[in-house]
Order: sequence, then structure tokens, then C-alpha cells
Amino acid sequence: HNLFGQDSLVSKTFLGGQVQLSVPASFTELDPKTVADRFPDPGSRPAVIMTDKEELCSIKIIEMPHDVADNEVGQYKVFHMKQMKKEPNIQWIGDGVKKINGKNVGFIKVIYTEKNTFAYFFFTSLKGALILFSYTCVDKLWPSMEESIENIVNSLKVE
Repeated sequence: HNLFGQDSLVSKTFLGGQVQLSVPASFTELDPKTVADRFPDPGSRPAVIMTDKEELCSIKIIEMPHDVADNEVGQYKVFHMKQMKKEPNIQWIGDGVKKINGKNVGFIKVIYTEKNTFAYFFFTSLKGALILFSYTCVDKLWPSMEESIENIVNSLKVE
């Protein structure tokens, strides 16, 4: 099993060149039909899903129906965390807002204890609307991959 730590990152563009993100070289993008099968509701369907071969880890890009300007990213983070706090079985690891390539990027890191899943949500404003990214993996993998995941987040560039 090629642990993610040894997996080099490659820069890719998404959403017609509006988004640039470094992703693990071994990740492959699911074809639109597979994405549609897994997310039948177009309203909650990610624009992009990439996974490793075993599907232990994945990256999703979701265009959200919220109008969020760059200076509102922090407020959206507070709102998003309020929603998440209604869910049981969440272990909070961290959250904040940082500047990445000139944009405000909010982030929330949690472990869903029942599902043994680590999730790193990061989000920013794209043309005045919210774009949400999630990196998820099996929770026991995340400590060894933390640095790599931070490198993915810090590589984000949006138009």
C-alpha cells in the first residue's frame, strides 16, 4: 500500500481552470457517471471527486449555493461549525481562516468518531460564491499524512 506520505503531489486545474490544487499523484478522478450514481441529488453532488485506489482517502470539490465574498469567509466558517456542532460523535481538531495565495480560506478539521474518518474541510470564495473542498481519510492514517494534507490546502489557487 502506497502510503500517502510517499505520494508526490501534482498540480491540477479544475472547474474550467478556475481552481488549481496540488493533489496526490496516485489519486484518480471519478467519472461523472460514478459521481452521479453515488450522489443522485444534483443539489448535493460534488463537482469533482478524486480518490486513491483503495478509496481510503478522497478529495471532493463542491460548489455551494451560498453567496460568500472573500471578506465573508470567516463568517461562513462560524456558520458551518454551528451546523456541524448539531452532529454527534465529532472530535474537533482545529479551525481557522488563513490567507492562501491572496485569498481568505477557512478550514475546519474534525474526526467523525463513529465512522473512523478524518475530514479536513477548506473553503473560499470563487466569483462571489462559496466553493468547498473536503479531504477525507481513514482516521488512523491522518497523523502520518498531516503535513502532506497541509501542503494540499496551502497549494489552493482560485480565480
